[in-house]
Amino acid sequence: MLGFEFMWANAVKPRETIMQDARFIAAHQLHCRYAAVADGAGGMGVFVDKWAQKLVNALPDMPFATPAHLADWLLPIAIDFFETHEPEAEQKKLTELFWDEGSAATLCALWLNYAEQERTLATYCIYGDSPCMRYQPNIGQLMMPPHLSRLSDFSGRTNLLNWSAYHQFKPDCCHIHSFEPVAGEIILLASDALAQLVLTRYLLSQPDKPECVSQLQQAAAASGLHRQLIAANQKADLPDFENWLHNLLQTLTPPNQTESPLFKELLYDYYQQGLIDDDDYTLIAIHAVAPVV
Repeated sequence: MLGFEFMWANAVKPRETIMQDARFIAAHQLHCRYAAVADGAGGMGVFVDKWAQKLVNALPDMPFATPAHLADWLLPIAIDFFETHEPEAEQKKLTELFWDEGSAATLCALWLNYAEQERTLATYCIYGDSPCMRYQPNIGQLMMPPHLSRLSDFSGRTNLLNWSAYHQFKPDCCHIHSFEPVAGEIILLASDALAQLVLTRYLLSQPDKPECVSQLQQAAAASGLHRQLIAANQKADLPDFENWLHNLLQTLTPPNQTESPLFKELLYDYYQQGLIDDDDYTLIAIHAVAPVV
């Protein structure tokens, strides 16, 4: 039976003081462990940091089986959030914005459930552009979710979960997939800017693979920002991908320990070098560990 080691870190957007990302880890249960990242959309509505935190805190112990299950779960949470924060919106003279735009966030949640014959089944649910990524060091492969499989997939406007009925839940934008983790692999849940950096570093490490080269070219053509970020990463004096990822993961801490400032310092340094977009940065890493025989 595989074991799982959970690590995390986050850093507020450079020059900002309010973190709009949220994260949650429930690693204490033997038969069901789960983790989640939600990215509050600062450009959409108000109280997005509180909405993101509400989403991750309210996750069920078992994964969503279908988009309809997610929608059913979301409805009472949305009603409670509205009733709780409408007086605050009125007090702060934000009622019109609160009603018109609501509060919006992405959601990326992963459940690890022990199945029969000591197997582990991982199920993730994604709404928006905060992905669940898998890196397998033994084969040097980074696997992305199907709807965010290419760097250019991050270029467009993403769909968000919103408590407001004016911004309806779209079943086609809810992506649920399952896989069986293998020993040694690292599962990453990340907010979008950091996920794009991870994918960019990986693609640049594969110059002999036409698909990776094509991804970089298409992303650069689709977005001026991607073009700038890719160019900066191409010039950066950084280790190969596996060592670069190792260095990043070394800045994370277990959820029951005081966080180190190293993650924030590293990501701010990347931002200063132009390697990553201006955003909040959140990362949860789950390492699948082979049992000791």
